[in-house]
Amino acid sequence: MAKDLPVVLMGLDPGTSKNAVVIAIIYKGSLEVVGVGESPSVGIHKGVIENPALAAKSVKQALEKAEKMAGIRVGRVSVSYCSANIEVLDYPGGLMLTGSFGSRPGKERPAVTGSDPGLAAVTPGHRILKRLPAPLAGTTPGLEQNCGRVLTAPSEDIANLIECARLAGLAVQEVVYSPLACSCALLTPAEKELGTILIDIGAGITSVSIFNRGSLRETTVLPLGGEHLAGDLAIGLSLSLTRAVEILKEYRTEEPPGGEDVSAGNGVCDTVQGKNTRDLVRSIIEARLTEIFTLAGQVIRGFDYPGILPGGVVIHGGVSQLSGISSIAEKLLQMPVRIGRLQNPKSDLSPAYANALGLVKYRFSRLPGDKKVLRNRREQNEGFVGKIFNWFEDRTRR
Repeated sequence: MAKDLPVVLMGLDPGTSKNAVVIAIIYKGSLEVVGVGESPSVGIHKGVIENPALAAKSVKQALEKAEKMAGIRVGRVSVSYCSANIEVLDYPGGLMLTGSFGSRPGKERPAVTGSDPGLAAVTPGHRILKRLPAPLAGTTPGLEQNCGRVLTAPSEDIANLIECARLAGLAVQEVVYSPLACSCALLTPAEKELGTILIDIGAGITSVSIFNRGSLRETTVLPLGGEHLAGDLAIGLSLSLTRAVEILKEYRTEEPPGGEDVSAGNGVCDTVQGKNTRDLVRSIIEARLTEIFTLAGQVIRGFDYPGILPGGVVIHGGVSQLSGISSIAEKLLQMPVRIGRLQNPKSDLSPAYANALGLVKYRFSRLPGDKKVLRNRREQNEGFVGKIFNWFEDRTRR
């Protein structure tokens, strides 16, 4: 019977300001998004879950919305993680990782095999989250340094993430670094192969990552984000933080045909009374964006990455919708910049679901081939299949 059941994938993106859930099902060898849900976050600060029980309640709200839309319950999930606590560590020699994060005892940490130097490189209290390719050496094409690298995260952060999911009724299949998931939703295979910089500006943090030859090559996380913009407006205009957030939401790009960004502040913040006040809003926002992209530029130069990146810079996150952001970024980074758009979504999704969608796409890309060739879902009785699938899920949870 299990072979006749649809393979369902779910991605959970617990962010500083919102939780996003995407449920997708295998359909004719590809993904079909069947349910999405979103809810305000609580118990999460700068990407780190500080109160698992509180965070689980808000996650469950998004989960219930997605499951109601999909018409099925899902027990297993891929979860994204990103915070300023991540570390990229170099060490001589190689290191091989097997397994993935899970929620059952003994399954929460990948098995690690290889040389002792690789194990010694991991900071105490951290876990290996992802193995990265060796860095490219100088400008010689095809030459890579003879060293390994791993992306690590605090063990406590991952434990709290898994506990949050458990309290929401979910078993974690794997924990995926957010920029890696995001790239699956926003970047084309050509962009990841030829070289692209992905800058994700969230509510509490900003990640800067380089993708090249199909892999994540370099990454770092800055402790700056949309919350700092709102705080600047609240202080500069002597307003409540709630009102500052509302003004920030009004400061959005009015997209002309082709999706090109308009000049900063053009036709935005009309509810703010007085030209002088609107000019002040614009100057406050541009000052903070200038700081973020100046720091991002320093990070990119610090990567000392060889060669030209034809894909330029792709900006994502809630802050990416601010008016004039592309112009500011291009001026400071001296590279072509575009706002991230979902690549071939199976439904009309908001950019807010990029990480959650990327999680299911990332999971799908690693499934065995036989898992991707199943019956046409539209030829099945969806209500009946939903009941069977829920029965199967309930049995496996016991």
